[in-house]
Amino acid sequence: MDALYLQAPFTRILLEEGFEAVTVLKQENRDLYQDVDGLLKLIKTPVVRIEDSKKIQQWDFENLSSWPQLKRSVRVVCSKEETIKRIRKARNGNMRRSSPTGVG
Repeated sequence: MDALYLQAPFTRILLEEGFEAVTVLKQENRDLYQDVDGLLKLIKTPVVRIEDSKKIQQWDFENLSSWPQLKRSVRVVCSKEETIKRIRKARNGNMRRSSPTGVG
């Protein structure tokens, strides 16, 4: 769901009809965003996965009540992705990055 539609009455109707809502929190002035931002500063150890050339860190917060207008708790999943790049050292001592295909 686009953040434009992230209003409690609209989201409540979706949930009452049996749908699930997924959105990206972009507005830093929202209470939910601020609460999750504070939790991220307290919790230093995320779940870490390596997939292909990406390091993915994830935090999962359940039962947050930071959106009282919704009249139910929410779950927030945060993720941070980093692309892993190998750096190869040539025989002459110069450093060079490997290309995405591994040919360098």
